[in-house]
Amino acid sequence: MHLHSSCSDGLLRPGELIGMASGYGLSAVALTDHDTVEGLEEAFTAGKKHQTEVVAGVEIGVIEKGREIHILGYGLKKLDRLQESLYKLRSKRAGRMAAMLKALNRLGFSVSESEIAAESGEAAPGRLHLARLLHRKGYVNSIERAFKSFIGKGQPAYIPRETYTLAQTIKLLTDCGAVPVLAHPGRACQSLVGELVAAGIRGIEVFHPDHDFSLRHFYLQVAEAKGLVVTGGSDYHGDNSAGHQYPTHLAVDGFYLDRLKILMN
Repeated sequence: MHLHSSCSDGLLRPGELIGMASGYGLSAVALTDHDTVEGLEEAFTAGKKHQTEVVAGVEIGVIEKGREIHILGYGLKKLDRLQESLYKLRSKRAGRMAAMLKALNRLGFSVSESEIAAESGEAAPGRLHLARLLHRKGYVNSIERAFKSFIGKGQPAYIPRETYTLAQTIKLLTDCGAVPVLAHPGRACQSLVGELVAAGIRGIEVFHPDHDFSLRHFYLQVAEAKGLVVTGGSDYHGDNSAGHQYPTHLAVDGFYLDRLKILMN
């Protein structure tokens, strides 16, 4: 219920991704690319071919009280309207990336706009594209190290990005028929859950590779207490990073999708 394709920062085309997921035995998946729904049509076509249900999704990042929070939208219906709004977010990525490249150049890294454009392809450039480029050129020994040492929050080449507010994002998703779900909240959001629910969040991604047993238990209790739906997924991008190696690394029972569908309808 949480997959990324090359339409954002995944490595596989939507059709390839759905084919792989089907090959691993998944009966349903959600394509949740960052700030775009461009891959959904191809994903739907592949879903019919492979007899795999595809849920229309998206992932949108927001900055709330200095923290980056990601919101998943499931069951999108007004795709054209959403895409028009998301285009504004994607158009700001180029400026942010240019600033990050300049910061890296000052640190002695030789990385150019043409290289990042080749890395991101048709997608708007993001930090994962940049991390892959740094890794490929041998500046870091892993994608994770690129974030931890250079382009993660608080690191020397990190540049904050412009986003919609949490309220704007939730309204945008609900206006387009989607169910807003808090993605991989981790420990950073434990103290914010009440505010997020008040803002309109209707579900929590409890099951995620970055959540250990204690976090899963905590958010399961929160979901039950607040009447929220529970979701989960691998957050698969195609990289062989720890915990995200393949689409079925973290799959959930169909029971959770059935509950989500009640709100989607």
